[in-house]
Amino acid sequence: MTRYNNWFAFKKNSRNLHADLGKSSYCIYATVGHSLTDYRLYEQMVIEKYGIRTESAYRSHIATHYAYDRRYGQKLQKAIEHTKTL
Repeated sequence: MTRYNNWFAFKKNSRNLHADLGKSSYCIYATVGHSLTDYRLYEQMVIEKYGIRTESAYRSHIATHYAYDRRYGQKLQKAIEHTKTL
């Protein structure tokens, strides 16, 4: 996915920031910036749609609805805590 600047494995969506579509309708972005902008817009949409008010509620939503790894929430929390120590 990173070969196509698709850092979040987004498929075709209504935000239409992709330059093209690859195999299985995965987005191909012209730049990493486009991929990051698409994620920001996705994040805003999720927050508004589900009335998410806190960072921990957002992480919980992502861990249960976006990630395939059942331990994603734990891994994300560990990565956040590690980043705070840097």
